[in-house]
Amino acid sequence: MKFDHAEQRRFAVAVVRQLRDAGYVAYWAGGCVRDELLNRTPKDYDVATNARPEQVQALFGERRTLAIGAAFGVIAVLGPKPAGTVEVTTFAAMPSIATVGDRSRSNTRTPKRMPAAATSR
Repeated sequence: MKFDHAEQRRFAVAVVRQLRDAGYVAYWAGGCVRDELLNRTPKDYDVATNARPEQVQALFGERRTLAIGAAFGVIAVLGPKPAGTVEVTTFAAMPSIATVGDRSRSNTRTPKRMPAAATSR
């Protein structure tokens, strides 16, 4: 099904606004950010938030949401037909130190240091 890109974008803005108005942090995430920065038309819009999946469902309603990956923090919010859906994902919790038994170890998902940026000249 083809979506109206202007409607998709308006709906994605409305999803972020509704989350923020409810007191949550919400940002566009993924490829739509890259595409917007490069003046390309995004294929879809994703949102990252601190709202938990059940909070997203409560905010947008059971009839307008699909728990497509609730165990991983992903809820699809259904928009008007021309707008499609926006996937809303809960931020991943990444503590700096994870405790396993009596031993502490660094979180393997967080780099200890960032590599130097490559430059092309």
